[in-house]
Amino acid sequence: MLTCADIPAPSAQCSPELARLDDRALLRGYLLAVVGRLDERGIPVRAVRTDDSVPGPLAGAIILDEVCAPPHVWTPTGLRWSVDVGWSALLARVGDETLGSVVRYLPSMLSVPSPRSVAHFVVALRADPDTGWASATPCRHKIIDRRVLNMQLAPFVDREPTSGATHSGVDRCS
Repeated sequence: MLTCADIPAPSAQCSPELARLDDRALLRGYLLAVVGRLDERGIPVRAVRTDDSVPGPLAGAIILDEVCAPPHVWTPTGLRWSVDVGWSALLARVGDETLGSVVRYLPSMLSVPSPRSVAHFVVALRADPDTGWASATPCRHKIIDRRVLNMQLAPFVDREPTSGATHSGVDRCS
């Protein structure tokens, strides 16, 4: 059985490119992979954010563009991923600013579900806010070692420059 002690920390010897990346860069790559899948599904994205200034759990957000929906229909307005909770979607009622918003969670035992699963989650919420693809309570994730998390995020490495760059019209605020 593989344990966290068996996984080497990134070093210049094993992977020079990965050793230079921090976990925030890995997260940006993962978020942009999700944005790509949302784009394939026709879901417009306004911004992608990672919060580098706040110490704590690794987290990022995707702000969705407003959609034309019938009044008083709950629709996703943003997504948030954090290492301790996973994916959540903020839903708000179109045209009704007095009711606030609700949160729905992607029920997954994986800390890093595939971008395709996240896009399907958003599509399902747009079709029906009470879909079986969503949960009103967050799932309990096992605590994951940072090295394991980095290995799961590594396939999504953001290789684009991050200073002032855009990706498919998406504002990349880091």
